Amino acid sequence: MQKASSSRIFVSYRREDTADATGRIFDRLQGHFGREKLFLDVDSVPFGVDFRDRLVEAIRASSVLLVVIGDRWMTATGQTGERRIHEEGDYVRAEIEAALENNLIVIPVLVGNAAMPAGEDLPPSVRNLAYRNAAEVRSGRDFNAHMSLLLSALDTAVGDVAPKRAAGSKPARSRAARSQAAGGKSRGLLATLAIVCLLAAGGLGAWSAGLFGGSPDADGTQGARRAEPPISSGREPSGEAPVEEAKKAAPEDPPKAPPKAKPEAPVKTPDPAPQPPPARRVLLALDEPATGTHMADANPFVRGHFSGDLAGATIRVNGVPATVNAGRRTFVARILLDGDGTHSVRVTCDGDELVADPVQRDIVLDTVKPVLTITEPTGISTIQKAGQRRSIRGTVRDAGDVMVTVDGKPAKLTADSFAFEADVGTPGMHVLQVLARDQAGHVSDTQQVVFDVVSFEPGAVELLPRRQLRVRAQIEGSLEGLLVTVGGTQLPVKASGFETTVPDAMASGKTLRVALHRGERLIAERALTVPERPVPPELKIDVPTQRTVRAVVRQPIIRGRVAAEGVQKLSVNGRNIEILPGGHFEYRPTLHTGREETFRFEVTDQRGETNEIAQTFERMRAPTRLPFATSLEAAKVEAARTGKLVYVAMNCYKPP
Repeated sequence: MQKASSSRIFVSYRREDTADATGRIFDRLQGHFGREKLFLDVDSVPFGVDFRDRLVEAIRASSVLLVVIGDRWMTATGQTGERRIHEEGDYVRAEIEAALENNLIVIPVLVGNAAMPAGEDLPPSVRNLAYRNAAEVRSGRDFNAHMSLLLSALDTAVGDVAPKRAAGSKPARSRAARSQAAGGKSRGLLATLAIVCLLAAGGLGAWSAGLFGGSPDADGTQGARRAEPPISSGREPSGEAPVEEAKKAAPEDPPKAPPKAKPEAPVKTPDPAPQPPPARRVLLALDEPATGTHMADANPFVRGHFSGDLAGATIRVNGVPATVNAGRRTFVARILLDGDGTHSVRVTCDGDELVADPVQRDIVLDTVKPVLTITEPTGISTIQKAGQRRSIRGTVRDAGDVMVTVDGKPAKLTADSFAFEADVGTPGMHVLQVLARDQAGHVSDTQQVVFDVVSFEPGAVELLPRRQLRVRAQIEGSLEGLLVTVGGTQLPVKASGFETTVPDAMASGKTLRVALHRGERLIAERALTVPERPVPPELKIDVPTQRTVRAVVRQPIIRGRVAAEGVQKLSVNGRNIEILPGGHFEYRPTLHTGREETFRFEVTDQRGETNEIAQTFERMRAPTRLPFATSLEAAKVEAARTGKLVYVAMNCYKPP
């Protein structure tokens, strides 16, 4: 009974990986099962049809999925540089996912030097592929044997997949059977022709004998009529007329039947000699390591699989007996490699009445890790503008092929040197990790390249009262360890919006120098222009004339004057005082004994400009006998004469 359409076989492959091998396998499958039972994407999807929907429908209509895996099946990459098997839109991945979801029989088919991918290297949705028993179809002299095993397995897996023949038609025969039948027909035809020729020759002889006297008559006499004398006609016989007359007078003899051929006795052939039983055949295949693999371990594992009857046989890898898993039909052995360089891995099978071709491939032992040196940049590289590209250059030494990466991105290699263009996009401290990895998996010591990207934009200098200057700056980047130097004074940076106030004396003429440091490293330096300060309002203290005075009275008098016009206010230690007509003012502070007190007079005009003067007093205890003067001039004369303090009015003056 013929199966439904679900008994089709779907062939999955990558065109850039195994197009040739898949075409050869497909031809053998087509000759065995018929074209209508197979699906191959190249010629199975009509023009204008969405191939994604078509592939899913074909998977659901099949019972077996053959995944043809070549050397580049796992490592093939897309336009983004990512492995295609890990891309969501990979059609091979979609085919395997659909087959696993619909419980199809999934058979990996290894061609070339391909090995089964490890489960951890596959996406989770197709990870079960790694645990399916694989079939090998290698090119060369083993191709036919491998295909025979695969066809036998497919017959068992899908049952009667071959299309039925039409009713009344003869069963299809193989090429050998057709050739043998054609040969049999040719030989039968030749035998028939030979017999006909023999019979024809015998009949012709009998007919000629009867005509010329070679055959007996019916009465048993022979040639009686030819013995009679000819009838005389009065003429001499010419020798021809009697013969013609005899032909006319004698009746024609009926043709004789050809003699029957006697049947040949059958030839008895001797019995064939007993043949020895056919030898068992075991096919060996190596899964890992692949040809040319660089190994870091001198004691690696060698894994492979086999097909055939292994009863009583031993698989050896470089002479070491392998451990065999009969259920999964795999084997594993651990060998020892002596010294760096190229080594051969040879797999053999020993056993009675057994044929197994050895399998061999070369691998490379490499136990030395690469040495990486960065030549540019050296130390921390400072960048004052984001979005720039900076070069990273260096050298690498290794015995084999090596790959250098900068933060996981590959660098350009030329002989023993490498180069990489780093894109420094944002302000901050950028630390890039540079390392080298060789084919054996050795990783060099990690080198670091640091780019310090800082944006420093100081604003204009502002004038403040009391001869002060305000400096602002906008800083972007890492603030750790940043210092701003303003006019020789270093100040720490605590926020991106930096602001500080310094006296006018910090400026050098009309220029104020501002610099940005990180530790001892200079990042940026700017020269800011200081605007010209307007003339301050007038302020003068007349009494006392000295700015520091010792007083014995409790409330001394302070007299002075300011500009007569344009003055907005006058204050002493923040307290406003009255300005008298003409710009004069008078102030009586209260002193405390034994203390030095300063009184700061500040005047502000209508423009906001200020001016200030500080007056300091130190109150002393009055002596028991203190000279007294009635006027300031008399007090000065008396103090000069006696060398003592002289009290006048309410002020006290120190003698010169």
